[in-house]
Amino acid sequence: GYTQTQGYNVVTRSEGNLGVHYLNVGFLPRLEITGRFTKRDILPDDREFDKLDRSANVKVQALTEGARQPAVALGMDDIAGNQITRAAYVVGTKQFGAARLHLGYGRERLDGVFGGAEVRVTPQASLMTEWDTDQINSGLRWRLTDSLNVDAHFLGMEHLRFGLNYTAALGSRDESEWAGGEGGYTRPTPESGDFGSVARAVAGALTAADFEDVTAEVRDSLRERFPGVTVFVAYTDRTRPRTPLAGLSEALHLAAMNSSANVRNVCLIVKSRDVPVTCLTTRTDDYLKFLNRQLSADMYGSRIEVAVVPRGGAEALSGGAAVLGSLTPAANPSYLRTDVSVQPRLEYDLGSPADYVRTRGILTAEAVTLLDRGTTGELQLSQTVWNEFNRLVDRDHLNISRALLRQTRRAGDRTFLHGAVGYFGTETYGASGEVLHVHSDDRLSVGLHGNALGESLGDLGHKSVLTDFRYRVPDLDLTASLKYGRFLGGDRGTELSLDRWFGHHRVGLIGASTDYGSYGGIRFSFPMGPSRYGPPDAVRVHWADEVNWSYQSNPGGDRGKKLNTGGDLDETAMQGERLYPTYVLQHLERLRSVAPPAPNPLPASP
Repeated sequence: GYTQTQGYNVVTRSEGNLGVHYLNVGFLPRLEITGRFTKRDILPDDREFDKLDRSANVKVQALTEGARQPAVALGMDDIAGNQITRAAYVVGTKQFGAARLHLGYGRERLDGVFGGAEVRVTPQASLMTEWDTDQINSGLRWRLTDSLNVDAHFLGMEHLRFGLNYTAALGSRDESEWAGGEGGYTRPTPESGDFGSVARAVAGALTAADFEDVTAEVRDSLRERFPGVTVFVAYTDRTRPRTPLAGLSEALHLAAMNSSANVRNVCLIVKSRDVPVTCLTTRTDDYLKFLNRQLSADMYGSRIEVAVVPRGGAEALSGGAAVLGSLTPAANPSYLRTDVSVQPRLEYDLGSPADYVRTRGILTAEAVTLLDRGTTGELQLSQTVWNEFNRLVDRDHLNISRALLRQTRRAGDRTFLHGAVGYFGTETYGASGEVLHVHSDDRLSVGLHGNALGESLGDLGHKSVLTDFRYRVPDLDLTASLKYGRFLGGDRGTELSLDRWFGHHRVGLIGASTDYGSYGGIRFSFPMGPSRYGPPDAVRVHWADEVNWSYQSNPGGDRGKKLNTGGDLDETAMQGERLYPTYVLQHLERLRSVAPPAPNPLPASP
């Protein structure tokens, strides 16, 4: 028992030693998902199950708490695995002053009426008690910080248990915000006919802010919607933990404020792997009114244009007008530059049916060299730091995990192509091809994956073909993906995944059913290392952008096996799923909230 975020969780009862580790995530509004790992010395009721028990719990909040109305939640515990603690229940929760009361009814493990109370006796301490349909439990909770609690439980008023609970809000923003105000922002740069200087000033400002591969052109646009002198800025944003949307906001602000007053429009072109993917065009006067809160986000959204970049780039966006001033790519070279990202990785084996947990620590280094626009050469090395899987394995052996030549191209305004060929590790060679088409309603994309593996490039006997349908829900930062086809192991089936971003963190759920059986899992990614890579150089070493962790139940060898090329065309085309046009238009308030304070305007030229 004991309350967790407007609901109720079951305490696993057991004689002897018991270790419980759990992770609870509010994946969607009113939906919580909990994964639990339990290590037992004695099994309940002498049942013949693994001593290492994995389980998954789901809880849905049906009603929110009101002045007279309790919060009501429906839950199911241990829905997968051995189901030792399987339960289904409904529970109500209500706050009365310093006391929080719970009352519910359950079936199976919770068989009948249960209830409990938590009373805060000091700002740091709470007393807890409950009836769990079998026995009375009590405890003390001590709040060390707003996020960290220490619990002491008396199960059945006999067995003392201790617990540590850490709670964090994923997606909390760390960018400074400014409340804005009428007249706060003005153009600091007077009119100028030297558009070459304007292009250099804009490109210099973005480069100083850690944007890379920056190019700037000033053209007299012939477009009917955005006529007049326009500054076109293309950039790549590799700085973390700055999100792609925060990067777009900062780049737009720098481009507008560093261009002269006679530049009427700003067009930002965002690149991924040096391939243009997304553009935003706005009148500078409208942008200033938006910053000064003279235009609402909805009104500003109707006056700008956010779209997938057409193949012609700045020339197509300007209607073919001549260049008035530019910073050429030669002044900021993109190619023949290598980024080396370093990432620690932990692999583990949960023994079944034996009583063990074995781990292996691995340090990987991946070198990516940009050879040409959209073309990279990639080499990944891995070094085992410790190994409990097989102690006879040479722990000092350096392995080549992956060696690939990869290319990403545009085949149309909304169609992207991706190919990779090379070595994929474990004496396996292969080739991968992918086509992605972004629908006119850019929430939907359709892809086709073709992969082949073998002992050599001339003998690729293991093949897979998968179709991939993805739909995005921008309000929730959520992407749903449905894959169907033949996997590398020869089994046919369907895989469904849901991924949601919380700021810089991503949480994903996976479920699949193939000819070889079904499985489910969860995955996480979170940022690591410093926010800056360092200045571009011939070779640049840095921590990886993020750390990934995943768990899959009963993987079953080749069941649902896919080729991991280390890249995702959908993420490349959509900037990590978060810069597609509909997403930007529904999060325009972020373009204003991360803008720096208004600068002091420069005096007008005589």
